[in-house]
This record gives sequence, C-alpha cells and structure tokens, in this order.
Amino acid sequence: MSSTTTRTAFVTGGASGIGRAVCLRLARDGAAVAVLDLEPQGAERTAAEIRRAGGRAVAVVADVADAAAVDAAVAQARAGLGALTVLVNVAGIGDFTLLPDMTPAQWQRMLGVHLNGTFHCTRAVLPDMTAAGWGRIVNTSSVAGLSGG
Repeated sequence: MSSTTTRTAFVTGGASGIGRAVCLRLARDGAAVAVLDLEPQGAERTAAEIRRAGGRAVAVVADVADAAAVDAAVAQARAGLGALTVLVNVAGIGDFTLLPDMTPAQWQRMLGVHLNGTFHCTRAVLPDMTAAGWGRIVNTSSVAGLSGG
C-alpha cells in the first residue's frame, strides 16, 4: 500500500507542466487530488484524467495571490474530497522582464503569486493538517532563482 493512500493533496498550478505531472503522480500513488489552477479548463482536464484512471479528483479555480479565492478553493476541495493533508505549491509565473524594465505592477504580481500564494495556500490547509496530526508541504521554485537575469 502506497504511503499516499487515503491522503488528499491540494496541488497549485495543476493544469499543466510540473503541477500536472505532480497531480498525476500523486493520483497514481493513491492520493485524492484537488487540482488548482487559474485556468478552469486545464484544471478540469487534469482532474478528468485522474478520474478516468480510477482516481478521485476535483478541479478548483483560484488566483493563489487572492487569499479569499484560495480560501474558497480549499473549501470546495475539502467538500469534494475531505481533509487536505498534502500541499504542493507549484503555481508560478514566468515574467522574464529585466529588472530595469519591470513595472511596480509586474513586481507585485510576481510577489503575489510566488510568495503570497504560497502563504495563502499553506495557511488555508494548515488546519486540516493540524487536526490530522500529519501533513506534508512541498514548495517548488524555478531554477531561475539560482541566478539573476
């Protein structure tokens, strides 16, 4: 029996790329998966693929930079799958604007998704993990964080 059996995961950025791959892998390992993304059709495609393979999944939509939207998405995931004990923060944006050309709005968006989004999602699922006495949080980042542009 897999270590993720009976676990319920909340994965941000789950519609494509690494987030989608994480969702599919967790589902193959037996976890129920809430696929969160800003793009509803992509989130549903990932969730539907998991369900077709016999897994449990729901698609939820939110901008991780918006605390209220994250809270609503977590409530929806909880209602569909139960308590959330695994969080994988993958959502990110790739704005490759050089710093001298970056506007304050672009900078705030970058911080909103990458930093605030991680905070909002962690804060929202933490009560389930605390109640279960168990939880796992995985935060991903880009290799771009290792060197400047």
